[in-house]
Amino acid sequence: MRPVDKGSHPEENGKRVEFHFYQDAAPYLKERLGRFCSYCERDIPAGLAVEHKIPKSHDSALEKEWDNLLLACLNCNSSKGKKLIEHDECLWPDKDDTFSAFTYKPSGAIEVSTKLDSSQQEKARALLALVELNKAPSSTDNRYERRYQQWEKAKITQTQFQNMPNDLKNKFLHLIVTEGYSIWATVFRSDPVILDVLAKKFPGTRPHGNL
Repeated sequence: MRPVDKGSHPEENGKRVEFHFYQDAAPYLKERLGRFCSYCERDIPAGLAVEHKIPKSHDSALEKEWDNLLLACLNCNSSKGKKLIEHDECLWPDKDDTFSAFTYKPSGAIEVSTKLDSSQQEKARALLALVELNKAPSSTDNRYERRYQQWEKAKITQTQFQNMPNDLKNKFLHLIVTEGYSIWATVFRSDPVILDVLAKKFPGTRPHGNL
């Protein structure tokens, strides 16, 4: 899961922007993080929602709090629903190294990294369960299937890149990668040139460890 940096609460003309509704945060989040779900990493051209890490129904004071807001697709947002979880009981992409917390498999499955200590593993499992990222594909949920497709695409691209000049790699990668940062970064984890291109391709990507 891509670790993101959304920055501090937006300001305009030196003044803190007031959100009259939590949806008012949408343009700032999309500008800083791109139009990607903060959890499954899919590219969502339309219908990307401002979501609350801690449900607003459980703490109304957090409804328009910048630190409590991320972007989510319909599947991840509905999976979270109104599930109550304490902030420190879960890993979060805007606070933790969520890339190093998970292992992406060619099948599309996501596993908690065994390199984490027991406490971090528990928090990583809580995040997976919260958004149900390993949920079986269905007619209304293709997150699992999209990961498999991105893995296949990344592996084919890796083979094509073996004898390609770096400047061509940069141009080619910018054209073909539209989502799935963590999968591409996993496949190309030993190629610093490509990792740099990926970080620039996905706005707001925070530096992270390696798998």
